[in-house]
Amino acid sequence: QTRAFIFTSNGINGFNNPTTWWDSGPGNWDWNGTKLTSGDYNGDGVDDMGALYGYAAQHQSRAFIFTSNGINGFNNPGTWWDSGPGNWDWAGTKLSSGDYNADGLSDLSALYGYATERQTRAFVFTSNGINAFNNPGTWWDSGPGNWDWAGSKVVSGDFNSDGKSDLTVLYNYSGAQSRIFAFWPEDNKFSLPFMLWDSGPGNWDGNKTYFLSAGNALLGFYNYGNSRSKIFAFF
Repeated sequence: QTRAFIFTSNGINGFNNPTTWWDSGPGNWDWNGTKLTSGDYNGDGVDDMGALYGYAAQHQSRAFIFTSNGINGFNNPGTWWDSGPGNWDWAGTKLSSGDYNADGLSDLSALYGYATERQTRAFVFTSNGINAFNNPGTWWDSGPGNWDWAGSKVVSGDFNSDGKSDLTVLYNYSGAQSRIFAFWPEDNKFSLPFMLWDSGPGNWDGNKTYFLSAGNALLGFYNYGNSRSKIFAFF
C-alpha cells in the first residue's frame, strides 16, 4: 500500500501538517518500483505527480500521472505511456520533468543507461496535454564508451532563460571531482553537453550530493559526514 501526502506551504516560514492526497489501498501499489517527478502535464496551471512504475519480471515500465484537483487531492492515476513487455529497463532510468519544447506543458525526460556499452541516451516523452505522452524520442545519444550513467544525477530547469527547460547533469569523476553539464533543447533534440562548472580534482564528491533545481538555480545538498551538511547554490 502507498499513500501520497502533501505538505502545503504557509507562504511564510513553514509547511502545514501533511494531508493524504491519494491512497492506493492495500495490495495495490509497489512503492519500491516507483520513481517520482512532478509538473503540469495537462496545462491547467496546477502541478501534477508523475510516476514511472517498473514491472521487473516483464522488463516493462509505465508512466502514470496523478492529476491534481487543485484543492485537496490527486485523481486516480491514469496510464499515460506503456512500454510493453521487454521494452524498458526501469532500473536503468533517471527521471526528470520540464517543458522541453516550450508548448506550455510539462514533459518527461529519461536518462537511460546501457551498462554493457557504457552508453547513455536522453529520451523525451512530450505531453499531448490531455491524457498521454507521445512515444519517446531520442534527443541525445552519448555513443558507446562515452558516458557513465551510474555517475550521473539529473535535474531540469530553464537555466538559460530561453523559455525551454534544460536537462542538467551532475557528473561524478573519480578522485572527488564533479562537473555540471547542461543539455540545451533545440528542435526536438538536445545540444551536445555544455560544461557549466568543474569542481577540480579533490573538491567535490558527487556520491555525497543531492542535486536539486530551484527556479533558475541549482542546489547541491552536500554530506560531509559526522552529521554535518551544507547547501550550495549554483547560479
